[in-house]
Amino acid sequence: MTNTLRSSSAGAITRIVLHNPSAGSSWRWRRRQHVLDALRALPGTMLVPTREGAVAAQTRELLTAETKSVFACGGDGTVSDVASGLAGTDITLGIIPIGTTNTLASEFGIPAHPICAMHALVASSTTRQLRTWTVGQHRLVLGVGVGWDARLMWRTPMAIKRRLGYFAFTPMGFALAATYEFPEIAVDGIGIDGEHISAVGTSVLVSNCKRWAGPRAVFPNSDPARDLLEVFVLERHSRMHLAAFWLNMMLPGGKPLALNGVRALQLRRLTLTSAAPGGVEAHINGDPVARTPLVIEPSEAVRVIVPAHSSDQFADSSTRTV
Repeated sequence: MTNTLRSSSAGAITRIVLHNPSAGSSWRWRRRQHVLDALRALPGTMLVPTREGAVAAQTRELLTAETKSVFACGGDGTVSDVASGLAGTDITLGIIPIGTTNTLASEFGIPAHPICAMHALVASSTTRQLRTWTVGQHRLVLGVGVGWDARLMWRTPMAIKRRLGYFAFTPMGFALAATYEFPEIAVDGIGIDGEHISAVGTSVLVSNCKRWAGPRAVFPNSDPARDLLEVFVLERHSRMHLAAFWLNMMLPGGKPLALNGVRALQLRRLTLTSAAPGGVEAHINGDPVARTPLVIEPSEAVRVIVPAHSSDQFADSSTRTV
């Protein structure tokens, strides 16, 4: 082991905590340090800072026969990368939300305050399934965006995002909406009953969860335990329509599906293509790492630790006590 690995006891290491040193906005630094100190004090726990760009591989490298759980301390990107490393194993995932957005924590009923989340997960033996999906060399855990919101992720500097958090996207969003050229994006997929479904839009959102970039549930038919993705296709070539859609996505009480020109699909696998030169920008789990064409197919599952009291809100067979 390197000197970056820390254990609170000389016994077996059964819990690994992977934490992103740069997760969240600058004003959350004290909260992050507080929860890391509390986790370090737990018996059988080892803290490891993440390696940028290699978190999934790092997770797999750290696993041993004694590992029972891996806790991811960070935002959705960190959690998604750790989940990718655990996919197909029996090792459970704990989510400690300290990121700019903590969508996956909200999805699984995990408290927003990291200390509360830690206490709830350490005391729980209840897990829920999280289906993952392959996207080329990447793994979809949360969602994929193609088009305007992906360009926003590509163009917003990381330094600004870390300093301002979610508010960093507002000025860049207005600027990109004014220059967006509305490329045509073709969606071809397999539906619930095996039928072929196709659509064409100017932006496409593919979600594995009910939530998108925040705590609000905007994808009514999504369930991370199912082998099914919910897809929103924006069909209009209109800046007014684009602005109206995203206002409905982000503001309390918004109803994006009530807008004409927004088509909702449920797909078991899909392909996204575009004739635009060089393809159209895409983000996977919020990370700007891809362009069209994209092929999205189901892959292994992960067991996510959820608070014991949360099991009542999940009425499917994917919730179990271990």
